[in-house]
Amino acid sequence: MATVTRERTGLASDAVRELRERFVPRGLSVGTPVVVARAVGSEVWDPEGKRYLDFVAGIGALNLGHQHPDVTAAVREQLERYTHVSAQVVTYEPYVRLAQELDRIYPRGDAALATKSVFANSGAEAVRRRRTSRTFPIHTLTGRSHHSRGTISRSCTSASSSRRSIRTSRLSTWPP
Repeated sequence: MATVTRERTGLASDAVRELRERFVPRGLSVGTPVVVARAVGSEVWDPEGKRYLDFVAGIGALNLGHQHPDVTAAVREQLERYTHVSAQVVTYEPYVRLAQELDRIYPRGDAALATKSVFANSGAEAVRRRRTSRTFPIHTLTGRSHHSRGTISRSCTSASSSRRSIRTSRLSTWPP
C-alpha cells in the first residue's frame, strides 16, 4: 500500500500501543495495529504520517466519513449553545423533538395509542431502566441484540432468570 507522509503529531504509534497494553484490558480487542492520529473522509493517518483507507470506520463516522462538513457544522452549532445536559436534570428541546418525531413514525394500529420515549446509551442501560420502571417497553431500531454482562442486565438476560431477552428486528418491543 502506498502511503503519504506528513509532519508527526503526538506520541509515536509504538508508544501509544505500549500505553494501550499497559492501561487497556485485553477484553477490548483491536483489529489492527494502526494507531490513528487524525482522519478525514474515508482516510486515516497514523502519528508517523502514514495514510490508510478506512474500510471499517468508527460508529460515528460509518455513514458519512470522518469530519463530514455537515456533521462538523451541526456539532459546532450545538456546542455554541451547550455541550451536554442531562434529560434527568433539565428539559431541552432537541430531546423532546426527537421523542415527538418517534411518536409520529411509530407504527401502530390504534391511532389513539400514546407513545413516550427514553433514550439510552446502551442496551444495558435500557434494560436497567426497564427493570426499574415497568411503565414503558424497550424499542430498538437495530438488527441485533444488545446484551451487556453488567450485574443488573445479567439478571434480565442470563439463563438464571426466566430466560428473558431483548428480541430485536427492524423494530421490536421488550418484553415480548
